[in-house]
Amino acid sequence: SLNIKSKNLIFYGRSVGSIYAVQAASVFNNAAGLILESGIADVKERIMMRINNPRELNTSIDELEIEFSKYFNTQKKLSNFKGKSLILHTINDGLVDVSHGKRLYEYVNEPKQLQLFKSGNHNTIFSVNQKKYFTTIFDFINNL
Repeated sequence: SLNIKSKNLIFYGRSVGSIYAVQAASVFNNAAGLILESGIADVKERIMMRINNPRELNTSIDELEIEFSKYFNTQKKLSNFKGKSLILHTINDGLVDVSHGKRLYEYVNEPKQLQLFKSGNHNTIFSVNQKKYFTTIFDFINNL
């Protein structure tokens, strides 16, 4: 136990790490902030891009639907988060489409902020936009 009050926590998740940050925000829904960079809004959508048939995983589509709904309902998890949220994404993300960032922004409650970068891609969002990236995050944290 860290003995930190949830109102003093800020969760940050990038790409696949956004799944864990969303989970933390759902458990500690009174945390101060949530930052999701190049985040995944729909885990099922991402998994289904990689498999041709659920039988590859020794399951059915119905069983997968139940499990995704049970464990990876990002919209439901974020609907209970009471803190401030910042969504960072680049419009040129070829790995996790910008539509995920836009959906995450829709899923979080106010107060919320969406920062879409015009430069960079999934792996260069930080390095290409370093100044604006840091300014956005520092402003977000300073205004919690």
